[in-house]
Amino acid sequence: MKKLDRQEKILEIIRDNNISNQKELINYLENAGFNVTQATISRDIKELQLIKVPLGNGISIFKTSQNQTSEMDSTLTLDYLERVETIFQECVTDIVSNEFLIIIKTLPGMAQAAAHAIDTLSLRDILGTIAGDDTIFIALRDGCDKNKLLREFRQLLKRTQNARKY
Repeated sequence: MKKLDRQEKILEIIRDNNISNQKELINYLENAGFNVTQATISRDIKELQLIKVPLGNGISIFKTSQNQTSEMDSTLTLDYLERVETIFQECVTDIVSNEFLIIIKTLPGMAQAAAHAIDTLSLRDILGTIAGDDTIFIALRDGCDKNKLLREFRQLLKRTQNARKY
């Protein structure tokens, strides 16, 4: 399996579980079909900019750096989010929707990168994304404001289109 697939799985695992050490993370990955070493996990943690966050009672768990709100982490957070937004802006070619889904079209081979960018933004109205080669299906939470979410995505694209005109 590819590095991007493994790293996406790592993000999913730490989002859905309280993982306090690399051994636990390796066990979750192996249960998901990924054969990994501790060295590989260490590199992934560094590349994904995962950090340990105190949970209480002396326990710390892995989280993505963009989940942090302290002033100390704000520069890293803004830099990371800017990179995620750039990926989204460079990949997406069209955004459409129906009652229950938002469909995002991307350049060929870029849907997974754009879906990862969307997942990283941790938007409350999104249940999850499914990415193919050039299409992303975004499942929405019940009662979400789909039109607001569409406006946010389109605004993100407009900033890039406007910047390219000059």
